[in-house]
Amino acid sequence: MSNDLSINISHINKLDENEWNDFLFKSSDSTFFCTTGWWKTYQDVYILQIRNEQQQLMAGVPFRILSVLPLLKRFFKSAWLDSSVVVSDEYDEKVRYHLKKAAFDYLLAYLKKRSVINMTISPKTRSHDGELFKEIFGNVDKCATFVVDLSLDEQAIFKSFSKGRKSAIKKAQKMGVEVKILEGASGFSLLSDYCYLENKLFDNKQNSYSNIYFKSEAYLKKLLSSGNTYVAMAYYEDKPVAGSIIVAHYKSLYYYLGASDIELNRLTNGASLLKYESILYGKKKGCQEFDLGGIPFVELDASDSLYGVYKFKKDFGGERQEFDCNNYTIHPRRYKLIWRLRKFESNPLAQKVYRLLTGGKVI
Repeated sequence: MSNDLSINISHINKLDENEWNDFLFKSSDSTFFCTTGWWKTYQDVYILQIRNEQQQLMAGVPFRILSVLPLLKRFFKSAWLDSSVVVSDEYDEKVRYHLKKAAFDYLLAYLKKRSVINMTISPKTRSHDGELFKEIFGNVDKCATFVVDLSLDEQAIFKSFSKGRKSAIKKAQKMGVEVKILEGASGFSLLSDYCYLENKLFDNKQNSYSNIYFKSEAYLKKLLSSGNTYVAMAYYEDKPVAGSIIVAHYKSLYYYLGASDIELNRLTNGASLLKYESILYGKKKGCQEFDLGGIPFVELDASDSLYGVYKFKKDFGGERQEFDCNNYTIHPRRYKLIWRLRKFESNPLAQKVYRLLTGGKVI
């Protein structure tokens, strides 16, 4: 392989979107979370690209840089990736490994100069780059999901569900729960109901649900405008019971977000029917798999606060698949200091000073 590679990093606004999205379809490494539709919902997004002598795109990875501490954002930044480096399938494993390593080596040097303290390759990744991560970062983290095989016929898919989940679906059907699934901007009409459920869920689950899963209606509209995104809602007597945001890429449908009215869902089992209808929707669209959106890597027991969500996904009979992710500390001393300073950010005096400096904004 030639060493005459060019590597550059540019803001996503300067990206040739058509070239990039066409490239993604040539790589089995790619997911929806590599697309411009996903990344343009965020700010401060960049993309690293590797090209050969003929300026053909060989590999790349999008990432964003976040300010960890608003008060000291110049010195405390974090990088976030939702995939490993994406490489065209036309290259053999040796070349693919070389390209990914070159990309990460370049990216780490770039981030270090930008005062970025750590880099996260999130559990959204669907990579098997554990050996590469060990060589570069010294360790590898693991993530997992359940994947439903949509090449099976509808009867076989339903048969793979747990006995309890099949009963829940039949109950919801018998009670007349209605499911609506709308694509793109047509889904705007369902967003107010979804956000109602989201607010209700987070009010009830403040201690067990991370705020990173809470998305505003404005954000969701931006995501839906990007294409390949769907809103799915279940209703009982015109009342919203459960909702989800689903995204698609190539032959895969991916469950991204979900919310429900706990009491109404307990009465109707609308969330079970919603998931089943979403799976069938993916099959009708020609998808080959339905990714249930990530689970804890370690099996949970019934005492865990997230056990209900874990069991709900498991009951749909998908194959458990494991992937490699990572959280790498670039500046260890700053990384340790950040946790001490975060406590200071909640101090009322610090909040007041910050508002004065930023014209009324809150941290």
